Amino acid sequence: MLLTDIDLPWVDDPMREHPTERKELFSIYYRALIQKKEPFKLIFGSENERFARATHAIEMLKTNSSF
Repeated sequence: MLLTDIDLPWVDDPMREHPTERKELFSIYYRALIQKKEPFKLIFGSENERFARATHAIEMLKTNSSF
């Protein structure tokens, strides 16, 4: 599972909602993953850094390596 951080500015698009509640929603998602003991990677940084982190995490999953 990949969880994106809220470190980039909010941009309106059809998939996003609640621009004023980003911190609260992120906290809910983060706590839910922790409580369920779901393995996840936090994706943060610039767009290029996010892409690299997400790509690396997906490659790790494909090779069954530790997340």
